[in-house]
Amino acid sequence: MTDRIAAARRAESSGTHTASLVNQLAAQARAERAGQGTLDPLAALVLANEQGPGGAGADGGYILTDFQLSRANETLAGLSPADQAAFRGLLSGAKSPEEAAYLWKALAAGHSVAEVQQFGALIHAHGDDPLWLSQHLVPALGTDGAREESTTEKVDLLYRGAEVGFNGRALGGGGTYAQGDVNDCVAASTVVAHLELDPVTMLQVTTGNTPDVPGADSTSNFERRLQDLYIQRFQQGQLADGSKPYPQGTSGLGDKGTRLVVDQNLEKATGGPYENVSLKSDDDRRAALVRIEKALDEGKPVPLSVGDGTGFHEMVIMARDGDKLQVYNPWGHSEWVTEDQFIHSRLNAGHLTGNSNLNQAYGVELPK
Repeated sequence: MTDRIAAARRAESSGTHTASLVNQLAAQARAERAGQGTLDPLAALVLANEQGPGGAGADGGYILTDFQLSRANETLAGLSPADQAAFRGLLSGAKSPEEAAYLWKALAAGHSVAEVQQFGALIHAHGDDPLWLSQHLVPALGTDGAREESTTEKVDLLYRGAEVGFNGRALGGGGTYAQGDVNDCVAASTVVAHLELDPVTMLQVTTGNTPDVPGADSTSNFERRLQDLYIQRFQQGQLADGSKPYPQGTSGLGDKGTRLVVDQNLEKATGGPYENVSLKSDDDRRAALVRIEKALDEGKPVPLSVGDGTGFHEMVIMARDGDKLQVYNPWGHSEWVTEDQFIHSRLNAGHLTGNSNLNQAYGVELPK
């Protein structure tokens, strides 16, 4: 009986791993097709392969996912001739392929050409500085200091290359990105997912849209703007629930509030609505992995609800590497967990949620 159980587990693990590899190959094929359309082949090749500084890793990998490049390309094709000319003018004036890639990413995130022009004017002085662009336009979701893939240890998020404490106010842990002492985990995790998709909003948070004012991008200013955005989204969700907004009301979000926050932050940036998928068993989680992997391969984050039967918490799955999922916990850190841990309710094996031991995934928000 022991041998049979072990064999069944090996078969399940092999099946999941094989499915993961097949999905990754499919994603690579989509990337090759992403340039077909309004882009010339050389520009498509450059943009599709442009990487942030640091090489492999969620924030040091490709600036544009295959989905973002494809969506920006389709958006461009649907613009008026005047807007097409204006956007192409921005691209031709870019100081580097990295600057051009972030302009494309802004268009893919749902911004108008006028908004992309304003964004381009703000970053242009730094267009030939890939490190500055990366530090100010993408949340630092790196897996560890050595930027190694799939570490099984939780890692605090960085800002401008430094790990900065949260003045002792963090709920569940430290880190500049932590949600603080407010029950706004839904808002905080979803905002970080949005910032990963939208460099225009990220620039506003890091610099207040004054990138050349000395001190505007300081850690304290960044932290204040980020917390203000968390609270703003939290309050909007509370109002949707019919609750008093923070600080009068301090309870977490219900279904209506969560729906509003997810749609508000992710629908515009991905081009489509999300829906809640309940996960009541190992079979539910195993079945959901197919859609989770597809979403992640397209660069679409997946909000994740976890619990232990008494306490509940919201996190977000940001990326995957084979059969591992990168989960961001709004207590300020990220960690890679295996799909086996996800299926069998062992999410806290690497202390992703610390002493709270929130092991079970009981729901995800997935693109329809």
